[in-house]
Amino acid sequence: LRHARGASPTVGLVHDYVANVGTAWDFTIAELGRFFSRVLTRQSADPPPALPTASMLDLMSHSPSPLTLELMGHYLQAIEPLGFVVAELHSALASIRDPELAPEPYSTLDRRSKYQSLRNLSGKVLRSLREALPRLNERARHEAEIVLTKEGDIFRHFEPLLSSKMATQRIRVHGDLHLGNALFNGKNFVLTGFDGRGERTLSERKRKRSPLRDLAGMVRSFDFAATKVLLDSSRVRESDFETAAPWASEWATWASAAFLRAYFAKAVPAPFIPADLKEASILFDAFVLERALYQLQVQIDEQGPESVLIPLLGILRLI
Repeated sequence: LRHARGASPTVGLVHDYVANVGTAWDFTIAELGRFFSRVLTRQSADPPPALPTASMLDLMSHSPSPLTLELMGHYLQAIEPLGFVVAELHSALASIRDPELAPEPYSTLDRRSKYQSLRNLSGKVLRSLREALPRLNERARHEAEIVLTKEGDIFRHFEPLLSSKMATQRIRVHGDLHLGNALFNGKNFVLTGFDGRGERTLSERKRKRSPLRDLAGMVRSFDFAATKVLLDSSRVRESDFETAAPWASEWATWASAAFLRAYFAKAVPAPFIPADLKEASILFDAFVLERALYQLQVQIDEQGPESVLIPLLGILRLI
């Protein structure tokens, strides 16, 4: 809308139609159904191998066991293009020189501010969780009570932000990256949902951030999907839960590692990714826990006892 004087706001957008077979979320949920079916119909009920305890970024240099590869089928190869596409997105956004979009240094002040905001978020979410306890079912209440004893562990998870001295950049990012915001055409992915989260102000959605925050959102989406299918009694019977639960973590871990490996292969070297992988892990690990806490707050607000359990289990695995 063009005014003779003053600002000229955009009142509508027209997009290309993207032919697709659904979202990456739809594709992933279907693949997870097949994965759990393979797990539970094996003659042997052995648990998966013990997962490495390193940061998720360190797992990019590891490979899953031959059994895990067999059970996951073609999913690890199918999800690699999503990592490439996200890397291309961040590279494109970082190349724009308009002041509204141009990269900026990620300063010591930015890290300290992030640490404080994460402590504030943690306190707020844990207070909400404590108030919600009477509304939760027995299983969710049990996990919630454990999380409530881990407040110190959650705060300590964020402390490395205060001492790190990484050289990296803040850029405009997607802001709400998850499997539901990627269309799948059978071979490749197209990212959507660039409007950000509607409950946040426009200035918050436009804020420049580390692109590792987008990666954390996608990694949490893998974990959310695996746990959601695990808790679906039409796919995993209650009597099979103990057998299937370790395999949900196994699936989410290696799906995330495949996505991240593809992303870093395409994006690095880049000034918006810390050159030192240990420094990158400090930021990334903080963002993953932040996303899990945010997911927990959303589920508490929606009062869904089964859905609350998903981020609760994720938080406990992370800390």
